[in-house]
Amino acid sequence: TPHVYPDLGVQLIAGFSSGLMAEYLPWWSRLFKNPIEAHNGFVSARQTPGIGWEFRDEFFAKSAT
Repeated sequence: TPHVYPDLGVQLIAGFSSGLMAEYLPWWSRLFKNPIEAHNGFVSARQTPGIGWEFRDEFFAKSAT
């Protein structure tokens, strides 16, 4: 069961027939431009290459000060 990073966890689970669940922490969404979202307890793997992480520059700008 992947822990913490929902975007990565979904990709890992999709690659294994024994994958069952991943942890989803909605507060991670504020870090990303296009966060993965759960609907009725389910998420889908992205259809684009890679994990899909595009970080929001403004979040890191605030954190750096």
